Amino acid sequence: MKFSKDWGTGRGYVWLWCFEIFNNSSTISQLFGNGLSTTGTLLLANYGSIMKNSLGYYFYSAHNEYIEILINIGVFGLISYVSIILTTIIGNIKQFDSFRIMFVCGIIAYSVQSSFIVMQPVVFPLLFVFIAFANNKQLID
Repeated sequence: MKFSKDWGTGRGYVWLWCFEIFNNSSTISQLFGNGLSTTGTLLLANYGSIMKNSLGYYFYSAHNEYIEILINIGVFGLISYVSIILTTIIGNIKQFDSFRIMFVCGIIAYSVQSSFIVMQPVVFPLLFVFIAFANNKQLID
């Protein structure tokens, strides 16, 4: 598989643009983000004419949850988000419980596919429900 700007129906472009937005942001914005749901606004403000002329369509999000979180709530937000997911996965794999492992499988599946999608307001909260069930120490007792 060769990664280029055209990769993934233009995701290569939007990911590159998002990293440019991040790199050109102030240190405070890099650490704490630009605010919720600002990725689309920043993409259109910085690359709207390029999108229209080169692609013929607009991107209103990063099409990658992790990049979206990086732009919106910064490095600290991304580290917190990934840490919650990883500690849940690692902790439950070490304890291997057949009931909790089904929630871990859901968390892993969501975490992988979220690298290529727009954050879904209906599905995203279910990730945290799965995390809660996987981390609930009284669930089996």
